[in-house]
Amino acid sequence: SISRNMTTKKRVPVTILTGFLGSGKTTLLNHILKDDSHGMRFAVIENEFGEIGVDQRILNERVNDEVIEVINGCICCKVRGDLVDALNRLYKKVDSFDGVIIETTGLADPAPVVQTFFAEVNSDSTLEEKYKLDAIITVVDAKYIIQRLDETKGTEAEQQVCMADKIILNKMDLVQNDGEADDIEDRLRSLNPTAPIFRCSESKISPKELLNVGSFDLEKVLEIDPFFLGEVKQPKHDNAVSSISAKYDGNVNRTLLEVWIRRLLKDYSGDQLYRYKGICSIQGQDERMVFQGVGHFFNSTYGAPWKDGEKRESTFVFIGRNLDTDTLRDGFEACREGAPLRFDVGTEVQVNIGQYVRARVLAHWDEGHAYRVHLLDEGTDVFAPVDIDQYIREANPVPRFPVGTRVECNMGPQFVRGTVIAHWDSGNPYRVKLEGNGMDVCAPKDDDKFIRKAENQGDLRFDVGTRVEANMGQEYLPGTVIAQWDMGNAYRVRLDGIGSNDIWAPIDDDKWVRLLST
Repeated sequence: SISRNMTTKKRVPVTILTGFLGSGKTTLLNHILKDDSHGMRFAVIENEFGEIGVDQRILNERVNDEVIEVINGCICCKVRGDLVDALNRLYKKVDSFDGVIIETTGLADPAPVVQTFFAEVNSDSTLEEKYKLDAIITVVDAKYIIQRLDETKGTEAEQQVCMADKIILNKMDLVQNDGEADDIEDRLRSLNPTAPIFRCSESKISPKELLNVGSFDLEKVLEIDPFFLGEVKQPKHDNAVSSISAKYDGNVNRTLLEVWIRRLLKDYSGDQLYRYKGICSIQGQDERMVFQGVGHFFNSTYGAPWKDGEKRESTFVFIGRNLDTDTLRDGFEACREGAPLRFDVGTEVQVNIGQYVRARVLAHWDEGHAYRVHLLDEGTDVFAPVDIDQYIREANPVPRFPVGTRVECNMGPQFVRGTVIAHWDSGNPYRVKLEGNGMDVCAPKDDDKFIRKAENQGDLRFDVGTRVEANMGQEYLPGTVIAQWDMGNAYRVRLDGIGSNDIWAPIDDDKWVRLLST
């Protein structure tokens, strides 16, 4: 993922034009080719699969036949190798054009097309020396985009928006009013807060807004996009997709950042992490480090220099599905240059290898990782890439809530009441017995996101020692309360005349237990 020195070859800017079926991207391409104001000559790669292609007459009028490539089939999944071949063929005629425009089919996911360039960077410098990705332009149909997003959650339309460097909100003449237009923009920003949105009709927009703009290099994202550092914005209709941003003053440890990203990509599938990018300050470097990734491919290069007197800060943004906000923000924070480590060599800790297990710290900063630890039960060594609880934590820290405390556990749709019955059960800080159904659950973290103290600790009607009657199904039998909130139940009752036979009343209700009648 480390950049290499380029040769003196001409590097041609590449624009990827994407958008769902019928959004108007072909019309936009035709406008670009007809417009003489940009003064550029283009090579065009068109994906003909499943969609009407560019009007051949217009292309033939505006573009030399020798720099038109047509790829039959889906370039996002089946014939990506054809895209590499087409780019290499075109470069033999590099004197005939100033830029390349790739128009994908409306059913294509743009990520694999972008990954073509990243893959070359990581394994073979051929394409990197010839081309530079300039921008991903996504055209959306203002009339139908909300419907398309609802229909294709997690797939084509959504990923096209998430991947965009610039969004063309087309067919605004079909939108009824400004309120509707603002709602559409809010939905788009919830998926991609970093991309500027341009409203237009009939795909008419100045090519100067789209071509040779360097948007994919992120050089000016912080200046032109006020949403870049916005808080997490959850889509109104799909809470699984979010954008997460982080920022701090000072430098990033580049090696640690790259090690952490590699570990992160093992934890997240390529379908989860759509895109991630940042501008970081590196100690000893006069230029900004520009970091960007798509799926499992990423790259870091040095961009524009820091200005004299400019505050050096580091920022990062993630866009994806089912992302863990705390892990991503804490992880980026832990990559700060000079951040102290919490655990000394020799300290017993717990490390996450799918579940938390006992380990001992062997070394700091081993092969770029924050910790090298020895697993005490398995007898092997593993790495913790950065110093956050997601990877390494204190060995059996004292939980906030003692055994017997009434709590509320996050069961997904709602928090459900229960009682803490054990600590550090199977590596989890809490084991809780839920009220009502008596089921046991574990809270994986001592955090209000998973477990919180119940506001009402449940003052019960009957003190220990009170004579009561317990419902045994067919009849009530007398007994004595010997404990409250025992194993998640409101009462533990010892019945009369049956030795030490104890029963439990799960809730404080006459249905289960009542005062012994005189």
